[in-house]
Amino acid sequence: MKARDGNGWDAETYDNISTIQEEFALKLIQLRNWTGNEIVVDAGCGSGRVTKILAKEIPNGKIYAIDIDVNMIHKAKDNLSQFENVTIINSDLLDLSSEITSTKVDVIFSNAVLHWILNHQKLFNTFFELLNLNGQLLIQCGGYGNLKKAISIFDKVKHSEKFKDYFIEWKKEWYFPKPSDTEKLLNEIGYKNIKVYLSETSISFANRSSYSLYLKTVVLRPYLRYIQSDNDKEEYLESILNEIEQNHFEMIWNLDYIRLNILAHKII
Repeated sequence: MKARDGNGWDAETYDNISTIQEEFALKLIQLRNWTGNEIVVDAGCGSGRVTKILAKEIPNGKIYAIDIDVNMIHKAKDNLSQFENVTIINSDLLDLSSEITSTKVDVIFSNAVLHWILNHQKLFNTFFELLNLNGQLLIQCGGYGNLKKAISIFDKVKHSEKFKDYFIEWKKEWYFPKPSDTEKLLNEIGYKNIKVYLSETSISFANRSSYSLYLKTVVLRPYLRYIQSDNDKEEYLESILNEIEQNHFEMIWNLDYIRLNILAHKII
C-alpha cells in the first residue's frame, strides 16, 4: 500500500466509513433511467466506492473518475482495478486534465463534493463544455444551511482561548448554495430542464467513537488543517465532543445534513 499524503484525505478510513455518502449517491443514481452505455464523468470520485456502483450501472459505457486528492486516487485504483470501463484521472475539476477535456460525455455525476469548490461559475461552465447535446448534470452536494448546528459548535471551540490563535488566518473552505442561486447560475450558462432543490436528513451515529472518527475524517478537515500540533488536533476534537455532551444534548450523536440536488440538461 502506498504511503498516505499527510496533507490529503485519509482515503483508507474514508472508504471504510463513507456509508452516508454511498446512501446519498444511491438515491441520486436512481433519479436517472440509465441505458447502460453512457459516457460518464464522476466528478470527485473519492475512494471509488460509489464509482463502483456506477460502473455496474453502465456495463457497456465508460466512466472517467476524477479526483484532485492523490490519496483518494490511490485508493480508487485499488477499488476499481477490476473494472475495464473506468479510467481514473488525478485532476482539479476547475483545471481539468487534457485526458478529459477532449472528450464529450453524457452524464456528469457528482456526490458530496462540489461544496468543497468555491467557484461554481467556473465549475458549471466547465461542465457545460464537457457535456454532449442532451447531456445531463446529476449532482448532489451540501446545500444552504448544511451542518448549521454542528458548525456553530465547531466555531465556538475555534474561538476559545485555547485554539483562537491557530485560526487567525481562517478562511471558510466550503460553499453551501441556495437553490435559487444555483438555478440562476445554470440558467445564465444555458442549461435547460433545471431542477434544483434541498433535502434534509439527520444522520445518527452509534456512539461517541464512530461520531468522532467521522468528524475527524470528513467534516472537520478544514479546521484541523489549521492546527499544527497533533495533540492539539485531538484536543480540539475532544473539546467539540465535550461541548456537545454538556450543552447540546439534541446533537448526540448526529449531524444535520442538508443536501442540494441539481439536475439539468445541455440542450441547444
